[in-house]
Amino acid sequence: MANNHIDNLDDYHEDEGPDKSPELGGVALNTSSSQSLAAIYGLMLIGHPAIRVKVSYYNDNHQRLLEAFPSAAAISKIVENPIEIATSDFLAYALFYMQDSKRPQYHNFDACARRIAKAAAIFDDEIEHNGISLQLPHGAPDPSNNAIERMGEAVGLSVMGHIYNVHQADWTKIGIDNRSKSLDFLRTASDGSYFLELETKGSANDDNVRKSDSVTHMRQHIEEKKIVQRGNENPESASNKLRFGTISVIDARHESVVRCWLLDPPNDPNSSSPRSFRLMQRMQFLSYWISLVSPVSRLSSTLATRSADIRLLADPFELSGSALRNGNGEPFQFSTLSGTSYSSFFATRSRVDNDLGGGVLAQWNDNALLFLGIRPDLVDLVVNQEFDAILSYAYSAEQLKADVRCMLAPGRFENLGLKGRVESEIDNGYMVFTLSGLIQLSTSGLVFGILPLP
Repeated sequence: MANNHIDNLDDYHEDEGPDKSPELGGVALNTSSSQSLAAIYGLMLIGHPAIRVKVSYYNDNHQRLLEAFPSAAAISKIVENPIEIATSDFLAYALFYMQDSKRPQYHNFDACARRIAKAAAIFDDEIEHNGISLQLPHGAPDPSNNAIERMGEAVGLSVMGHIYNVHQADWTKIGIDNRSKSLDFLRTASDGSYFLELETKGSANDDNVRKSDSVTHMRQHIEEKKIVQRGNENPESASNKLRFGTISVIDARHESVVRCWLLDPPNDPNSSSPRSFRLMQRMQFLSYWISLVSPVSRLSSTLATRSADIRLLADPFELSGSALRNGNGEPFQFSTLSGTSYSSFFATRSRVDNDLGGGVLAQWNDNALLFLGIRPDLVDLVVNQEFDAILSYAYSAEQLKADVRCMLAPGRFENLGLKGRVESEIDNGYMVFTLSGLIQLSTSGLVFGILPLP
């Protein structure tokens, strides 16, 4: 995947309208026999549904601190035996970490697709799945800091999902403040009762069972920051915050398992309630991804306005159940597309078979397209604005081989070099064709994957 690139995207607008490969991890994918699967997918071709992780307390002192948490029983459970984190969630965290919905330049599919390609390329030849877990390739040079940091963040965030009911829709970055030693990879979320603050770090050594000098240094850095921040903290504001730190370590040993050390790091203040914060973060997440799937739709703009409105209210829950309305003042209503459970919101979007998700396409490289979308029932969740449902929604993460009914405007179809390469037909002014690929379904409702071209 070293040659991954996203081309011909600048002219994308919303209103525009096989040979069998060898099996990998039990998943057979359609692609050209001359095209290397690894070259198409890289890390995206993890044909294994899970990544095993051994979670441990960093030491006795951190165990004592963490055992005082309300979640002590859940923490103890994942420490007792290795856990399996969903590959789809790992990839969602690893590939989408650069998407920041507060930054307007990321509010379009072009920028998002480029960012995903850039993120995926970080792992080229640096991290591999050994059939059980992740490890360094045997005999490979030392991995880059970027790859190890991204691995550490994705593993740490996935581990937190095993302790609390949180997923990609819940996390946001905490602002960077060098004076208080905050770091880029400090993130915050809420489970509805507490604020969760997480600092993630990643490392690689010869044997991840032992704590190398770099791991010890990471622990010291976290503890130094804890002293600085807790000394300036208002005890009352800290009462509803739970602090975690994770140091995830991989090595190149045969059938090695990722190790994740748990620590008790510092926090940053937050003035809102945990439940309100969770709602605002999830609304922001949904607004961002709806706008990527359908950037100029009225639903996208109305949702963005509602997401901004709830941040201005003393009690955002007063808008719960107040359905989003279109330009004539009537609640949004979408008909159902014939033969599917998809709503008409997805009428001109590419759609995964079995009603798994609808979204958009971009060029991944010369031999594959990128599909990026959302679960179809997220649209109902957004329209109805039942906040309890938004606060509690979560899906089962999985990966599977699926057909995608691809739809592109004719100009876009030609710009991507697909004319004469794929069999297509015209439907309501759009070019329609089918591709197959390994599709990732995350707990937050994101649906994504690479679709090899014939």
